[in-house]
Amino acid sequence: MCKIARRLFTLKYLSKQAIMRSGGMKRVIEMQNTLNEREAGKYLGVSAAVLRLWRADGKGPRHFKAGEKLVRYRRVDLDSWIEARLSEPSVTR
Repeated sequence: MCKIARRLFTLKYLSKQAIMRSGGMKRVIEMQNTLNEREAGKYLGVSAAVLRLWRADGKGPRHFKAGEKLVRYRRVDLDSWIEARLSEPSVTR
């Protein structure tokens, strides 16, 4: 096995080990479905500053901190938050 092939094999093996330790592939897919503050704001049509204000007021969509300052939003939580705010169609006569 050449040096490059050995290195690629080692990286691939270590990546698999990291996935197994972190809770498996489901956890990796979940992290791919998370958005940072800017991306979540764009998804909702508001600025990141508005999201920060909502968080400070205890409003807005569910979020979690993936570190001391890193805020993340799951796409399903954003969708649920939008669904909860949809109004019923008005009936015109």
